[in-house]
Amino acid sequence: MVIKGSSRGQDRRDVRRLADHLLSRENESAEVIEVAGTAASDLHAAFTEMRMVAEGNHARRGI
Repeated sequence: MVIKGSSRGQDRRDVRRLADHLLSRENESAEVIEVAGTAASDLHAAFTEMRMVAEGNHARRGI
């Protein structure tokens, strides 16, 4: 799945909400296959890491 669209990763709450949404049971077909390119092994930590890297690079959207 490729995440597109609205602003994601603007702050810590956005990252947490997105990870919670993707991992919730209401998404019957969503499954985390692999988290690559980060030191983290779970989705919440990987999104947090991506947001922190984006802040260091002055990126507009972390995810």
